[in-house]
Amino acid sequence: MKNCTTSYDLKGSPVVEPYDSATFPLGNTHTLNGTLGHKHTKDICENVGVSALELEFRVPEVAPDPGRFLFFLKDFANLLTLTGLCCALVGIFLAVQGNVSGALIAMLWALWFDWFDGPVARRTHSRTEKLRAFGGELDSLVDVVSFGVAPAVLFLSLGSFSVWFLPGAVLLLAACVVRLSYFNVHHREEDTSFPGLSADHNTAVVAVVCLLDGVVERSVLVLILYVAVVGLAILNVSPFQMARRSASGWYYGVTCLVVGLTGIYGWRLLAA
Repeated sequence: MKNCTTSYDLKGSPVVEPYDSATFPLGNTHTLNGTLGHKHTKDICENVGVSALELEFRVPEVAPDPGRFLFFLKDFANLLTLTGLCCALVGIFLAVQGNVSGALIAMLWALWFDWFDGPVARRTHSRTEKLRAFGGELDSLVDVVSFGVAPAVLFLSLGSFSVWFLPGAVLLLAACVVRLSYFNVHHREEDTSFPGLSADHNTAVVAVVCLLDGVVERSVLVLILYVAVVGLAILNVSPFQMARRSASGWYYGVTCLVVGLTGIYGWRLLAA
């Protein structure tokens, strides 16, 4: 038996320590029938006047010390999310430099990491509630950069940073922020659908439209892209319902899209 602070909830009445952390992992709730073999079990039964004990055993999560920010980076899903952020930042940097193909490659991989950090998080059964909550907030903030800031900066770059392209960029970024803020408040895992076009489509659509670069005149491309950006902003905050994508086929599809477009833009980058 290890001497650690815990609580036993029996009909709402707390009892303090100790517990066996090997048997009862942190952050989980265990309901046990009969005798626990714990030295307090008999006393608890006598105090509440029950002969057959059904004890709900709760072990509180251990919160990181204040300021231990890196505590949350031990979670692999959070590391994937941050890797996506790095890709988005590289994409922004290359977009400012005028390297459209390089920027799109980086942005596409930011999209890939965003898609796969969720499945990794759901399969990590040792994740505590605090790690889940932190991961959700982190994912939302990174999405603002990956699917709001990065496409907006690339759009401005293709428009030679003309002031005429600023309204479209602001509209796309604002719609993305409003959407993600809405889901920070109203998101529920059990929902089978959600309103509007998810923000990750912003990067995917921009990357597909930019395939026209070199096929049509740049002036035509930026006009098409302007229409696409405004359309994406409207769809991001529209009330229509989209089914939640949970089938594994979607993940194969996203991987094929990212790898395929990476090959095309990589070839353009080498040929330039």
